Amino acid sequence: MRLLKVLSLALVSLALGLWLWPRASRELLAKTVYVTLKIPTVRVYSQVPTESTTGRGKVTQLPVGQPYLGTLHGSYLRVTTLNGQRVGWVARRSAQVVATKQPLKLTAVKLLNDRLVAHGGQQQVIVTAGGPPGTKIARKSWSKQGQALTTSEFQVIKRAKTAVGSYYLLQHNQHDYGWVSAQAFKAVSVHYQPIRETTWRHIDQLITAAGIQGTLLVAQANNARPSTRSYGMADQQTRRVNTAQTVYPIASLQKAMTGVLIGQLVAQHRLSLNTTLTRFYPHLTDASQITIQALLNHTSGIWMSEVAPAKTLSESDAIRWTLQHLTVTDQRRWHYCSANYTLLAGIIRQVTGRSYAANLAEHLLRPAGMTQTMTWHQFDEQNVVTPYLTTGAPATISAPLLSSELGAGDIGTTVLDYYRFVAAFNAGVFLSPAMQRQLTAMRTNTYAAGLYYGVDGAQHATGFDNNISNYYSRTASGDYTVVLFVNRGNHYRGKRLVNQILKSLQNGASR
Repeated sequence: MRLLKVLSLALVSLALGLWLWPRASRELLAKTVYVTLKIPTVRVYSQVPTESTTGRGKVTQLPVGQPYLGTLHGSYLRVTTLNGQRVGWVARRSAQVVATKQPLKLTAVKLLNDRLVAHGGQQQVIVTAGGPPGTKIARKSWSKQGQALTTSEFQVIKRAKTAVGSYYLLQHNQHDYGWVSAQAFKAVSVHYQPIRETTWRHIDQLITAAGIQGTLLVAQANNARPSTRSYGMADQQTRRVNTAQTVYPIASLQKAMTGVLIGQLVAQHRLSLNTTLTRFYPHLTDASQITIQALLNHTSGIWMSEVAPAKTLSESDAIRWTLQHLTVTDQRRWHYCSANYTLLAGIIRQVTGRSYAANLAEHLLRPAGMTQTMTWHQFDEQNVVTPYLTTGAPATISAPLLSSELGAGDIGTTVLDYYRFVAAFNAGVFLSPAMQRQLTAMRTNTYAAGLYYGVDGAQHATGFDNNISNYYSRTASGDYTVVLFVNRGNHYRGKRLVNQILKSLQNGASR
């Protein structure tokens, strides 16, 4: 009887074990882990290999440093991408299991100012927005040629680790671009001399002494992070202070953008700098004698006072307003007049069949990463500055005046977004080197296509409208760039101030 009970218990235990074994096995087989591949080229199978199919898998090259999800199955792993796309079965020995499937954590975060050098030539790498792959902050991923990320357009601004490995955060056009595996690259430090605190104190004193309030940006060559400083109030009534995100109408600083759009059409052979206005404005006096080049350089003989219309104008209405109020003289010499650039904006509309705003957004704002730039009708009290007279009395921004200055002063932006534009312009993002030289070779009164040029190659531009002043200046070497937007202060004192700031920066660097 006792023997029968023992046998019965043994049978029950065996049955229970047989019932639990496949369940435990299934749990083991279903265990999903993070894996990385030890080498970029592996043999991938469409199903679990057997003795007869081993060696028949497809030799596949996969991005270096990319984590995958792997399901353990004996000596093989069923591999998928992090978003569930199937890769196939790979040998367990060709992969490194690094963690169980759970959101990966960032550790050892360090700020950098580096550039990338690629390992392994022209291999594809995976770029992940938001955070390294597998982290909670990771968003979409895409494939990119590794060599393309080693150009000066991309800067390494951060390094971090996860259980999978190390990653670099890249910046492009002053925006976070995405994270790439450090396995595919070497980061090389880019050296620059930080601006001394004594220099900043001197700049602050200069601005205070000038009675200026606004926003200042200073950028240094090889420094991925421009510095911004703000002074005074964007709006005294609401106690809103000026910040790096404050939007200012930029008046004539827009003209260089219109010049770039014209340069792009010339590069596409849809225009030439010698094209006359007969093609676009046949009823304009002396249209056959005025060229695109003359409009760009303010040597067209066109004069026009800046008079605000009674109401806001559409783009086509702004062009008609300009044609109705300008005067054509026989003086084909330098005379600065915004009407030249409104006519250029009209030419851009006619050649492309699209609005000036659409051309600006697609061919300039988007390539430069300008996300804080807007046309006049997008202005509101929450993001746009209030102008003030030097006495401190508030002034107003005239929407009708802005709307009439199409291509010559009808947009607003931040100091950082304007820096993105000039940085992209000087980096050749918009125009080939040959086209840029052609566009800027003919200079009148040192002016060409929206910018003034020094004999040494320095650049500057100024704008003034609606009691708001805007300044841009870049040294010949490109070591320093200054962008200053002012909503209270004397315009001419502001011009001197920018030169003083540049001098202070250069003197501070030489000490």
